Amino acid sequence: MRHLIVFLLLLSSAFSRLDFAAGGDLRTTTSGSGSWPARQLAVGEALTWLQTQQHPEGGIGGLGASCDLAWVAAGAGQDPAGPAWTRGGRSLMEVCEADAPVYLARRDAGRMGKVLRAVVAAGADPHQFGGLDLISELEARYIPELGLYDADFFFRQNLAILALHEAGRLLPAGVLPAVLAQQRPDGGWGWGTEPTPEDGFSTPSDLDATVRTLQVLRALSLPLNHPAYAAGLNYLSQLQHADGGWGLQDGPTNSNSTALAIEGILAAGWDPEGTRFQPQGQSPVQVLLGLQEAGGAFIFRPGAEESRLMATFDSIPALLHTYPGDILTPFSIFLPVSLRSS
Repeated sequence: MRHLIVFLLLLSSAFSRLDFAAGGDLRTTTSGSGSWPARQLAVGEALTWLQTQQHPEGGIGGLGASCDLAWVAAGAGQDPAGPAWTRGGRSLMEVCEADAPVYLARRDAGRMGKVLRAVVAAGADPHQFGGLDLISELEARYIPELGLYDADFFFRQNLAILALHEAGRLLPAGVLPAVLAQQRPDGGWGWGTEPTPEDGFSTPSDLDATVRTLQVLRALSLPLNHPAYAAGLNYLSQLQHADGGWGLQDGPTNSNSTALAIEGILAAGWDPEGTRFQPQGQSPVQVLLGLQEAGGAFIFRPGAEESRLMATFDSIPALLHTYPGDILTPFSIFLPVSLRSS
């Protein structure tokens, strides 16, 4: 039985990696660079660097960061509850669980989403984690009259939706129309939730919110031929720099924004290595890989190397996707804790 479970996990993981966020047929514009081996190497080096940043008691960064890293590590096929992520007798997941009650004290839908996705990815029980039933808590945040999980911050409700989707929960029918109604005339989505979008928008579009919303639309099974994707992608294209990357507002290219844009392109069903996204012959993937240091960390941008931790967290998921032209090589998975005794 255990061998069958392992086989099914391997098969499922392989197909989900081929379909994760991008899904099905990607719209290519002359790709075929086959950068998967380089991306795989970059992810491995980044994870190795992150392990050197763990605190002696097993955590990393500030409150909540251990859960963020647990989600990243699990997505890369490593067990955040295993020996590789254990320091001083405490694993990354144990620290995540210990931090959860304080981190979630204000019942922020976005924070609950971030913890829930880590728990699900690690194979832990989301109904009993840190003394909380994360799924019940998060589902209770839904506001039926708005169709959203947060009345003020749109990015928080996006994280909630994505986490509940990863947990296999059925989302209310009102969510999709509510998300579509928040799209701005320029094609993007903003960080703020507009209670009456038909009366206009008080907050502008931004890259982060737009990317997460495109991912939400895929999670909600909106067909790729829906115009919301094309409008969102056009918004992202308008923000792209001549060097192939993205930055904050009008600032220089940085790794966080470029990694997020790559995820948005994939969510909209396009190839981030296609010619559409190579304004001067360099793809955003090449830009992102160029921001990795020899030690494995990703820097924010040249001349501003700070925030390596967050830059590395953001870069890994974008590099884990499968792009057209990739020649896949073997990758590792772990058996979630809940199945190890099977």
